[in-house]
Amino acid sequence: LLGVVEVPAYSLPAPITQRLGRRPVISSCFVTCGILLLLLLVLTFTTFYHEWISLMLVLLSYLLVCTSYQVNYLFAPELLPTTLRPWGTAACLIAAHLGFCVPPFLTNYLTEEQTLLVFGLCAVLAGMLVFLLPETNGQPLLETVADLRERLSHKKLNTTAEDINKP
Repeated sequence: LLGVVEVPAYSLPAPITQRLGRRPVISSCFVTCGILLLLLLVLTFTTFYHEWISLMLVLLSYLLVCTSYQVNYLFAPELLPTTLRPWGTAACLIAAHLGFCVPPFLTNYLTEEQTLLVFGLCAVLAGMLVFLLPETNGQPLLETVADLRERLSHKKLNTTAEDINKP
């Protein structure tokens, strides 16, 4: 079932992010995923808990995580200037793959409820932290570190191509 969920998770984000932007899609995916995991945690302590509800919440959470991961492949390189893009993208991918190594260890040492709590809170926190990053959809890519410094010093994180080309 997880493989079936990955098909829409990897094919639908491109047109959605083109229209809505990278930050809102990533943030909403993470926050919604976290809320679903925390809801699953609450449901485990109630009489409404059924295995099919648990399966649906986990599959939806997985779909949202896969979607945010797919959008991050677009977003991370766009944040960096051309001179740093290959190294920065590689560092982001290495950090992501190291992050994939952590959950199996957590699930071995924590109870199911503690795991849901940790993963749910981390997802909500990640969704909120995404808004500290600039939106890159429809923005010109930065060429040099000086361009990045200039953009950050003017606090114009959402500039357009016309703004950058003005004298």
